[in-house]
Amino acid sequence: MEKFRVGIPDLLEIQKEPYERFLQKDVTPEARVETGLEAVLRKVFPQKKVFPGKDDQLRVIESDDGVLLLEYLDYSIEDPIEDERECMEKGTTFGGRFKVRFRLIKRKKDEPDKIEKIRGPQEVYLGLIPLMTGRGTFIINGIERTIVNQIVRCPGVYFKEEEEFGQLTSYSARILPAHGLWLEFYVDAQHKCLFAFLGKKKILGTTIMKALGYSETEILTLLYGSPDKVPQDSVIMETLRRDEAKTPEEALKRIYLEMRPGYPLIEKEARTFFHKQFFSSEQYDLSTAGRMQINKKLSLNIKELHLTAEDVLATVRYLLIDIIEKRTGSTDDIDHLGNKRVRTAAELMSERVHEGMVRLVHFARERMAIIDKTQDISPQEILNSRIFSTVVEEFFARNQLSQFLDQINPLSELTHKRRLTAVGEGGVKERKRAGFEVRDVHYTHFGRICPIETPEGANVGLINSLTVYGKVNELGFIETPYFRVENGRVLFDRIEYISADVEDNYVVAPPDVPVDPDTGKFLTERVKARVRGGNLEEVDVKDVQFVGVSPKQMVSLSASLIPFLEHNDSNRALMGSNMQRQAVPLLRTEPPLVRTGMERFIVRDAGVVMKAKYAGKVVSVDGSKVVIERDEKGHFPWEHRDTYYLQTFRRTNQDTCFHQKPVVSRGEHVEAGQMISDGPAVSRDGLLSLGRNLLVAFMPWHGYNFEDAIILSERLVKDDTFTSIHIEEFETIAQETELGPEEITADLPNVSEEELKDLDKNGIIRIGAEVKPGDILVGKITPKGESELSPEEKLLHVIFGEKARDVANTSLVVPPGIYGVVVNIRKYLPSEKIPESEVKQETERIEKEASERKRIVKKIVTDTIRDKLARHKLPSRKLVASVEGWERILRSLDDGALKQDIARIIKVGKSELERIDRDQKNN
Repeated sequence: MEKFRVGIPDLLEIQKEPYERFLQKDVTPEARVETGLEAVLRKVFPQKKVFPGKDDQLRVIESDDGVLLLEYLDYSIEDPIEDERECMEKGTTFGGRFKVRFRLIKRKKDEPDKIEKIRGPQEVYLGLIPLMTGRGTFIINGIERTIVNQIVRCPGVYFKEEEEFGQLTSYSARILPAHGLWLEFYVDAQHKCLFAFLGKKKILGTTIMKALGYSETEILTLLYGSPDKVPQDSVIMETLRRDEAKTPEEALKRIYLEMRPGYPLIEKEARTFFHKQFFSSEQYDLSTAGRMQINKKLSLNIKELHLTAEDVLATVRYLLIDIIEKRTGSTDDIDHLGNKRVRTAAELMSERVHEGMVRLVHFARERMAIIDKTQDISPQEILNSRIFSTVVEEFFARNQLSQFLDQINPLSELTHKRRLTAVGEGGVKERKRAGFEVRDVHYTHFGRICPIETPEGANVGLINSLTVYGKVNELGFIETPYFRVENGRVLFDRIEYISADVEDNYVVAPPDVPVDPDTGKFLTERVKARVRGGNLEEVDVKDVQFVGVSPKQMVSLSASLIPFLEHNDSNRALMGSNMQRQAVPLLRTEPPLVRTGMERFIVRDAGVVMKAKYAGKVVSVDGSKVVIERDEKGHFPWEHRDTYYLQTFRRTNQDTCFHQKPVVSRGEHVEAGQMISDGPAVSRDGLLSLGRNLLVAFMPWHGYNFEDAIILSERLVKDDTFTSIHIEEFETIAQETELGPEEITADLPNVSEEELKDLDKNGIIRIGAEVKPGDILVGKITPKGESELSPEEKLLHVIFGEKARDVANTSLVVPPGIYGVVVNIRKYLPSEKIPESEVKQETERIEKEASERKRIVKKIVTDTIRDKLARHKLPSRKLVASVEGWERILRSLDDGALKQDIARIIKVGKSELERIDRDQKNN
């Protein structure tokens, strides 16, 4: 088993960290940086000077007449009302209420620099924003989902060279934005002319440059330094000869007519249209990664995230001079990971939020145009929160990348969250058209994308997995760690995460080169290392700059679980990686005898076991909960003990059984982070246990059982060696029919007492009942119309009267092939069907219980504050057992340390009171 010199990182970091940065939920509005949700709101509400003669800049949108201004201030996301378990049980979404603070400013119509009225700040509720659970998942309508990470081409500029018509070569340069229209410059195979594609429209490349405001002389000077240096047979000269547009105005008109055929030509409109398409941040966005890529490729230093004239000229110069004429420039390998980036859940969500906010702003502008401005208007009146929430709900419900979480076992769950897909919106649209190059393994995949784990069907190479040590940086590029090497000595304390484009500049040795573990010195004079271009060469140890951290860094989680992976046939390793994810959790788990060391780390991050949050002593254990008394005592009783509720017999998305059993006993001392329960496919000592250790005698039979042998053993069946539990859900609904309401009852026609023995008085089967195909789960009768009676029915009618004739038995029964035990029952009743007296009685009980809990909390907090004041010899007679009373005392204090201490006590008390209110509301 390998000992890891570099610790295995958080395997869910790719999901959790970007989403935390996106929300900035616990960051104060003043401290928020322009990223994620904050960046979207700032973009939709651009900062501008709205009052002439004043320097104040506000983030606003204006009505068409400029009278009303809607100003964005900040936002907040509340804690979820229901916890994760309650959301799954009730079929609701785990999310926080998203509220945005706005101000509505009304200017004087005849004096726009003067304010007539300000309404607000007002907090407007825009909808529920899904929050990520601690396991890196979302709970939408009670179902756990995950958003698959998408790997796409990075925005930027790309140069391409391809053969046409035998030996002739064509060249192109594409500028790809994150949002906006593509711009491509293309030199045909005869090298005679430069064309430009604006989206799908083809025009001459020089027309674009003239539309930017350059004359022919300026174009030649900017490209070659002087018009005299331009060869007469050059591409640019041939293009200029063909270009009929001689002035910038003519060029703009040509572009406008090409892009908008049929529209009336207005010179000012043509200029505005061209500027908006490429040089305005409203419709064109390169993104930070795209701007960085362009600056690096073209040696520029531009900060704007939209296209500039300098970008266009530098692109044309690089294409015509550096690549075609001088042959010093390089074309791009689109499959290189330096040219690909990962769109995480946070980025995909950010795009949907932006779409929702744009729609909301459009609606607000329409409302401001028609609303009666003489009335007192609030921000709430001109905003429709349903618009925003609909977009978010639609993304989780319909987007190809929002998927049911694969919960067959902990490995499949983790792998699903770390998956990288090239398909979907913005990626490969049709699998059939994806060629070999897109699917193939690239040398830059080392340490970043697993070369083994991928599906075996049509998605081969399009869906991949992140490697064990791979991580995604803030710009979306995948990085992998290396040890720094200086003067032929490996520095084990210097670990650097490097992206693929940076790695190309260094000499990197593989992780298994012979190195002295104590001194870090290489044990040989020369080693094989990867040099620029991905070639493996033998180099002197003094030339090596980096060394890999572990042989496992090149494979994914599934592949890292295969012992002696390097001795496996590559096809069987791929199959093994995929098949491990299909293993159902067994009734009796057993840790593997031969293991790789990764089993513990997968359990650590999968979130399927319960862990102690604080160190302490176990005071109570049963099948449903573990109670631990903390070593460090707090001020209040509820801070002394922690109760951990275990999940028992929970159905997963794939109908496997999620069940936790305690692994600690009463009186045992546990440390913070220690495992206190096991989970599905997890042994008692915290190791992933997907199967059993079998002793198998194998005998070849003329080669027929090569790679395709099966085991027949009666003992394996008798001993429940491979027995697993699956949970299926069956439901029935009592509806209103034309002939009357359906009824849930145990009084069923033509049913024997034996068949009804496990039903309660309401006709619902009891928990714990063993059932087989055909057994009744819920008794239900449906009214039926009059029909010709059979002799048997006539006899029953004579004996039992009307009861036997007017209803049909439509009970819910166990389907064929299902044998098992009933583990849970849920009844859903419309509120109007519940007796009023029962509702009133239950409400009174809940209120009384909550009131008593609040009284105890207030008394304890008040006594604690009084005790603190007494120690400092301060009077406490004015202290009242209420939140207002606590805060009044807090305001009267001068001692900084005491004030801080009491503020903490009040915060804990208020938090507990809020929790009681939430519990009351949920009940």
